[in-house]
Amino acid sequence: MVERLKSVRAAVLYALVLAFAWRAFLVYAYPGNYAFDGLQRWAGREHVLVQSWLPAFQAVLYACDRIGLTLAESRTVLAGVGALGIALATALAGRLGGWKAAWAFVPFALYGPHVCWTIAPYQEGVFLAVATGALLLATYERWFVADLLMGLTGLVRYEGWPFVAVWILWRRDPRALLSLWGIAAWLGGKYGLHWEGYKASPVDIRDWEGMFTRFSPAIFLRDTGYNIERTWDSGAFWWIVGTAVGAPLVAVRWKRLLWVWLGVQVAITCAWMIALERSMSRMMVVPVMLFAPVGAVGFARLWEVARCEAEPSGRIERLAARVGARGVVAVLLLLVGMMVFDGWWRVQREIAGNHWERAALRLMQRCPECTWWVEPRANFGPRKRHDGCEVIQGVSDLRHGIHFWCAPWVDPAEASAIAARTRSRVQWQEDKLSYMVWRTWTGQDAGGDAAVPDASDEGGGDGG
Repeated sequence: MVERLKSVRAAVLYALVLAFAWRAFLVYAYPGNYAFDGLQRWAGREHVLVQSWLPAFQAVLYACDRIGLTLAESRTVLAGVGALGIALATALAGRLGGWKAAWAFVPFALYGPHVCWTIAPYQEGVFLAVATGALLLATYERWFVADLLMGLTGLVRYEGWPFVAVWILWRRDPRALLSLWGIAAWLGGKYGLHWEGYKASPVDIRDWEGMFTRFSPAIFLRDTGYNIERTWDSGAFWWIVGTAVGAPLVAVRWKRLLWVWLGVQVAITCAWMIALERSMSRMMVVPVMLFAPVGAVGFARLWEVARCEAEPSGRIERLAARVGARGVVAVLLLLVGMMVFDGWWRVQREIAGNHWERAALRLMQRCPECTWWVEPRANFGPRKRHDGCEVIQGVSDLRHGIHFWCAPWVDPAEASAIAARTRSRVQWQEDKLSYMVWRTWTGQDAGGDAAVPDASDEGGGDGG
């Protein structure tokens, strides 16, 4: 049995199961949806093209919708994609440093920011699975398939375009130009066929517009400090330590690609912080994933040193030799504990951000035959780009213009007529920080206060 575990394949299987089990548990422990892109992508799940976003990720949600999956079931599919990316990265660590490195990577399945942003409708899970898959195929010199897969990153997120450019330069082979197919397909469709994305709401703020006019050195330094703090909270610090040990043990060719990709992503992240005027844990997902396989090689080396299977060379290795195998295991357990808590806390925190709308929605769902007039909480979130009506669509099956009318989105000339014939109403009370709900049950209006997600939707409230 022990001998069977001494293989990269066994580590990949365990990483896949662990990654998926933890993500699926969080999906069902905290059902719902969260954050700007996630809400709008779910609201537009009946379309492959949404807003100005690239189509590859949205195609996954579209496929889930076509086969009739619910929001929770679709998030479970995304959890599977995220777990697949972890499994591929485990295999990559094995290719870089052997079976011990593969096993050392398994705890990364629990890395909090990766967990949080791969179980919601965000591109990171698909992007990293595709990019890591291409790199893994390259280690086997399966260049044609690797180029095809690398080209797909150009349809997942715009940040993948410089990755493709670096890939072509790294390959030094004209056949690598095949990896431009995704970018070419998008540019051809966007400007040749005039593709236009569906908009579930009029809220369409592009992060990059006017970013340099909003740049503040003080805010940028503050956000950089927050990300440094998250480096410790999420456990990424220990992966940096492992990378410092593992980097000399990895072949230069693979390090060169990973380090340039990492540099590109760090530059993109800095621009992203300027554009968004804030930092967030999502910004850590791709950079940490890029060096984590090398960090696993370093952990494997530290384990060998701690067990006196290799001579220490360097301060960190001498420290590992001094603390011994038990000390290394203690650090590993600390790392696992930090990542589990961080992932659980981040998902809980993101879900809590729209509890007002989810509480109001529970009251609305008691009257499925009603068409609602919604006066929402508006202009909240980064750069005031969120809207309560967008949240309602993003966490349910309801649609503006069909199941409810959103006051700010209605033409003022039509608003009075629509409001007059829509007796059931949802109204945000700024002074109470809650929604008031007036609904028609048996011809009479009754009200309910949706301020508290659990108990308040059981009671009466003020009448309309």
